[in-house]
Amino acid sequence: MAPVWPADYSMGKSPAKAPGAARLAALTPSPALIYLGFRAGQTGLSRRKGREWKMAQRCDLCGKGPQFGNRVSHAHNVTHRRFNPNLQKVRAVLSGVQKRVKVCTRCLRSGKVTKPTPQRKTAVALP
Repeated sequence: MAPVWPADYSMGKSPAKAPGAARLAALTPSPALIYLGFRAGQTGLSRRKGREWKMAQRCDLCGKGPQFGNRVSHAHNVTHRRFNPNLQKVRAVLSGVQKRVKVCTRCLRSGKVTKPTPQRKTAVALP
């Protein structure tokens, strides 16, 4: 996947000796990284100011998500903040199938979640 140079840019030189060719070759990702979905300048996971991106904080039953507001200090400095819902990972029975879902505590309290019946552990006879 070599860079393609216009004829007038190379000024009669070979494309490898064109101005900035070494820098462009260093920025061009390998075909293996392109296959994995990385582009030039990306380094693995996306991060934002030292924090990793989190997955969506959303209830699987009612769809409740984060609310946005302001953090106000004593000196009345205002910065943005995010109020996440109180989500719990719960094993629940949905349409006859046991699944692990993220559910807000309001759905847990109101009884929208049916938990599976506990299974008794059977003793295994050792030979």
